[in-house]
Amino acid sequence: IAVLVTRALTVLILPRFRHQLPNRWLPVLYWGGLRGAICLALALSLPSQMGELRSQIQVMAFGVVLFTLLVQGTSMNLLIHWLGLAKRSQQQEEYERRHARAIMSRNAYHHLERRYRQGLLSEHVWSLLSPLLQQRTTSLTQAVQDILLREPNLEQEEIQTAWREMLRAERSTLNLLRRDGVINDEIYTQLTTEIDDALMSDRNGWSPLFLRFGTPPTIQRLLIVALHSADAERAMTSLLNYGLSITLLPSQSDHDHGKEAILLIGYPRELEETTLKVLQRSCSQHPSYLNTPFELVTRTSPLPASSKGSRWACAFEVEHFETF
Repeated sequence: IAVLVTRALTVLILPRFRHQLPNRWLPVLYWGGLRGAICLALALSLPSQMGELRSQIQVMAFGVVLFTLLVQGTSMNLLIHWLGLAKRSQQQEEYERRHARAIMSRNAYHHLERRYRQGLLSEHVWSLLSPLLQQRTTSLTQAVQDILLREPNLEQEEIQTAWREMLRAERSTLNLLRRDGVINDEIYTQLTTEIDDALMSDRNGWSPLFLRFGTPPTIQRLLIVALHSADAERAMTSLLNYGLSITLLPSQSDHDHGKEAILLIGYPRELEETTLKVLQRSCSQHPSYLNTPFELVTRTSPLPASSKGSRWACAFEVEHFETF
């Protein structure tokens, strides 16, 4: 009981974390205070001159270790599921299944290709199998792409995973640079702090990467789009993954099925197709596109509106773009 109370004080009350942790994580940190090898090693290293006190401390250490392993350790899985930290949807399982099959097929192709180049596989057999394996790999890769396009949440999750893996790789590189004397401890601390802040950032996607470690993309096109407010939130979350400039403009329109939101999206020309695909995928109904921004002012008929989802969109070129 004393160990559990102390753990509660040190995890739930005393610390002031640099980054605010979600409340659902704190019970996991608290209940995950497992003891093991270090605790036992310290107890066994006590000198024999302590007499009975040494045996008493060892018994207490063994008792705490057994409790944490048998009670806390075996119930951790139930706690994580009860807190909703390990929810897996059918779409997620289907994506992982397709992704695994695509990777298996690609690696199998490269394995046979290496054997062919080493002379362990005849040219005749390789010429028969190669097009079949390529076709199979292409088909499986397309199946992965289809489910990512159909489920924006899965795409966003994979982008987030790739982003975090890239930052971790950069952090490992910093360790090598400091070890080899390329950078000093001061620079190492500064850069690792920046990477750690980016890893813990609440902002979604690649946008913090562009802001902190690179140059933002050159804005050459602007897209004004009026969306249902719920669609606007999904669109902003997905578009931020590409480091685009997104501004939520004030709108006083209020329809029976929800409030309208107007987004001003800036992007380079090469990302126009991607931007439109993400926008269409995030909307419950595709927008009606206007040819030029002047139609917003000159047209006499009301703008196309729907009772649900997107309403209209218009894109145009810009000569100069600044954010402030």
